[in-house]
Amino acid sequence: MGGPPSLRDLFTHDRDRCIACLRLALAERLNQGDCVYHGFAAHFVPRAVAHVLRVCLIANQDYRIHAAAASLGVSERRAAKVIRDEDHPRYEWVYRLTHRKPWDPGLYDIVVPMQDRTVAEAVELIRENAARPALQKTEASQLAMKDFLLAATVGKALADAGHFYDVTADDGRIRITLTQEVFLKARLEGKLRELAGSVKGVRDVAVRLDTSSQMETPFGSLAADAPIKLLLVDDEREFVETLSERLRVRELQPAVAYDGEQALASVARDEPEVMILDLKMPGIDGMEVLRKVRKERPAVEVIILTGHGSGEDEQMARDLGAFAYLEKPVDIATLIQVVKEAYAKAQRSRDIPERSS
Repeated sequence: MGGPPSLRDLFTHDRDRCIACLRLALAERLNQGDCVYHGFAAHFVPRAVAHVLRVCLIANQDYRIHAAAASLGVSERRAAKVIRDEDHPRYEWVYRLTHRKPWDPGLYDIVVPMQDRTVAEAVELIRENAARPALQKTEASQLAMKDFLLAATVGKALADAGHFYDVTADDGRIRITLTQEVFLKARLEGKLRELAGSVKGVRDVAVRLDTSSQMETPFGSLAADAPIKLLLVDDEREFVETLSERLRVRELQPAVAYDGEQALASVARDEPEVMILDLKMPGIDGMEVLRKVRKERPAVEVIILTGHGSGEDEQMARDLGAFAYLEKPVDIATLIQVVKEAYAKAQRSRDIPERSS
């Protein structure tokens, strides 16, 4: 369920079918009675279902790495890689469902930092919150639960017929949202109304277009615009490997250089459109690389990404023509957005029409 869709999935929509099944299975289970659900599919549950207690168990990275190393019997470096590999698809999955980061407190009723509590203390905190009057079932929250089940049932019916759209319900009234313009829209709307209307409990069906909801990951439609010629330059090999992995998950395939000399050779051999460049490197440092690239290859847009910069460095980089100046650690969504903007500018400077998705 994590990572970009495969080429096969673009035709089979297996992932979308799985999502429809997961949503329906969860809605059916929650409507059967009280339960404790552990898993990321819990983000399917609408906020209108107010008698559900949403809990996030979280810990800082040092705690997680130490605990994973002890549990798996591996080194902390290996444990850190395991955590990174497992976090990437979870991050994308939650963002796909909520358009928010998995640890965003707005997604939960309580957030429990486990590095500060024992398991017993966490359990007691959850028990206390679950007993609050605000968590008791009300007529409105139970209706919202039934609407969740109805919307999930309609969504599964549409998926079975090869239609994959966002479906919500309000007291039996179904709303189906299209995220992009389609040919023969009237015919499609008629088909969707027919399919949804055949589900028991549906009172009315509305179909609407909302293109603002097209983005299904925190990285926009950048992957659809690929390939982007991207060069990543940093002497910290572990950082380069980690960042490269995270970019490849988003269907970007960066070339890599580990020092200034390699970077300049790569630019001369296969001019990139965008370069992500560290400043502090042995030999030819990032500032000198920036100076040479902007002088000799002005169409290359350079994004400075450094963990050891200063205000003076930022001003100098901008004076030399850097497209952006970012500091480590950087939010991957922010970096992707800057790459996208730099790519657009690089395309304009080459007088080439921008690629469209």
